[in-house]
Amino acid sequence: MRGRGLSDEEIEVANYRSVKQWQRLTGISHKLPGINSKGNLNSSGSGILCPIPNKEGLYIGMQLRLDADSDSRYKWLSSPKQELSPRLKNGEMPGATYGVKNSEVVALTEGISFKPFIASLRLGVPVFGAYRDWE
Repeated sequence: MRGRGLSDEEIEVANYRSVKQWQRLTGISHKLPGINSKGNLNSSGSGILCPIPNKEGLYIGMQLRLDADSDSRYKWLSSPKQELSPRLKNGEMPGATYGVKNSEVVALTEGISFKPFIASLRLGVPVFGAYRDWE
């Protein structure tokens, strides 16, 4: 994350964390998709945990930026046994909002974790990140 130009303080503000498969997380509700009833991360590998905030700053889901190379570097975390999914009621994936404040300008990006967060920091305006759901 530092390689992307983020300071330790900015990494802390975004709550990005390096995690391992099945790592136990403290302070995160098991009602959030991707956390099982024991408080462990329901992940297929290790990587960077990216909480996804809504416009109120509440986390609505999480993505894992996998360490290992794969076709899809970012994986949405879910909890199928608890029937918890990051999908909205209409079936769409949520967007992420960073840097919410009074502004006449709002920027848009593709991607919902690093890109919109960094753009909000650099531009000083709210940024909405949309999930790319096409092949």
